[in-house]
Amino acid sequence: MTAPMKKFKKTLAFIFKLIYHNKRTNVLNPFNQEVFQMAEFKFDVVDSFGTLSQAENGWSKQLTIVSWNDREPKYDIRSWSPERKRMGRGVTFSKDELSSLKKLLNNMPV
Repeated sequence: MTAPMKKFKKTLAFIFKLIYHNKRTNVLNPFNQEVFQMAEFKFDVVDSFGTLSQAENGWSKQLTIVSWNDREPKYDIRSWSPERKRMGRGVTFSKDELSSLKKLLNNMPV
């Protein structure tokens, strides 16, 4: 393999690593079959206000207060597995943001 090709493959591997750095699962690098361990995080569900919807597979979209990585708890809307060990993508709100959202929702015709 030529030197430019080696450099190109190294660059692509580096870009691949950057793109997938924040994923929660292991990712297989197709260039050298190396497995990258992705960043882990901690969460603690401090309080739960209720379920917005429930899917057939048991996952439910909930409004909760969650502390992420031992930081200040925030209001959170996301899907959770039945045992709350896994979660889907969601949205977090500070108290001020949630208050603004509440005002917007109160003024919406539903």
